[in-house]
Amino acid sequence: MYYGDGTLKQQTFTKPGLAAITTKYWVNSRGWRTQMSDTVAGGSARLTSYGYDRGGQVTSLTAQTGTISYGRDLVGTVVDLAYPDGAQARYTHDKVGRIAQMSVRGSPSGTFLPFAQYTYDDD
Repeated sequence: MYYGDGTLKQQTFTKPGLAAITTKYWVNSRGWRTQMSDTVAGGSARLTSYGYDRGGQVTSLTAQTGTISYGRDLVGTVVDLAYPDGAQARYTHDKVGRIAQMSVRGSPSGTFLPFAQYTYDDD
């Protein structure tokens, strides 16, 4: 199912032997997704809400387990994530904006430690 502008409104996934999962999407007048729900057949819906800045960049995702907050630099690139349990991830980027390194810490008072380093082919 789709909204009038072609934006996805609802979809159902089925796989033999497993319960169907229905996902519904709600959007605001700008076409930005504001909420999403996942429902396994016979179960209750799990709701996720989206927060945005004035420019339409996602700033947060809120679900039953808490809120994930997105930190961005001046051009809108994600530079850090803060999780409900206090853990954080920080990203550095190369000169063309690709993720170069990810560092993590398990609590707000912890030290960031390198977690992953990324390299890219020239093509």
